[in-house]
Amino acid sequence: MSQKLLRHRGYQGTVEVDFDKSCLYGKVLFIKSLITYAGATPDELKASFEQEVDEYIADCEAFNVEPEKPFSGTFQIRCSAELHKELSSEALNAGVSFNKYVVALLEQGTREQ
Repeated sequence: MSQKLLRHRGYQGTVEVDFDKSCLYGKVLFIKSLITYAGATPDELKASFEQEVDEYIADCEAFNVEPEKPFSGTFQIRCSAELHKELSSEALNAGVSFNKYVVALLEQGTREQ
């Protein structure tokens, strides 16, 4: 199976191809800082990605700055008032908080895929 994202130390990065320059490249996703990497082969690309992530974390430590985290674990969604009410009622009937109920539904949905 073809890997579409690189992963290292909680960070994810893209895998892109530049046919004109015959190289692979990418960038770290889900943070504001721009961290890019490149390589001639998939192994070189992966090594470059890991090196850039490690250097980013080391630079943050050297400057006593907290590295950006790709995800906080918190997000907001918008839905209809009717759906919100229905989910709230189902959570109440299940005897759990609204948050726990929705998280369980999301986890169930990701396992089914």
